[in-house]
Amino acid sequence: MKKQQPKPKPSQTPLVKPPAEFFYQAVGILQGQLVSKGSVLLFQSLNQSASESFCLKVKAVDPKLACYLLANPNIRQGCWMIYPKQKKQIALKAFLDQIPEGMEVGQLYLSGQLLPCPNPGVIRIQIQPNLPRQDKPFSIALKGYLPNAEPGQFWRLEAEKTNKGWALVDGGRVDDTIPKVAVKRPKSSKPAVAAAK
Repeated sequence: MKKQQPKPKPSQTPLVKPPAEFFYQAVGILQGQLVSKGSVLLFQSLNQSASESFCLKVKAVDPKLACYLLANPNIRQGCWMIYPKQKKQIALKAFLDQIPEGMEVGQLYLSGQLLPCPNPGVIRIQIQPNLPRQDKPFSIALKGYLPNAEPGQFWRLEAEKTNKGWALVDGGRVDDTIPKVAVKRPKSSKPAVAAAK
């Protein structure tokens, strides 16, 4: 008798196929410094008040960046291209001498598929690997609202880093027949709200 294959977890199950030429993305730019505590590497934010500062654990470092840092041990702070991992973890991709066009410091850029989320005021988006044998699918939670959004839809979102996580700033659904959605920046601690044009 054949053993039954384990069912994939919901966060790893595509609800629908992505649009043609859709490219998943989860990349951001943060300003901060690297701090070593024993065998643990931490990323500490810079130029922020105590109430807005944050500290993240560095889960991984790109091999090319690791070699660069080894050759330049004095580089410990500046602007870094990062990949989000778990809630308080990131992976370092590159050290930036200049900010890429179209990107801003403190912003996270996401392209993925919305997942069901029972928590009001929270958006969960899933990122799949674009090529075989890349990282496993993972999901990211953002504070904010996307009115009329449904699980399974594909969206491009922008979020900003806060000391409590990522907060929605802007977004648009990936569908030529759907107008772009404008998202208001959150005031104080209130999550962003999207309003269709």
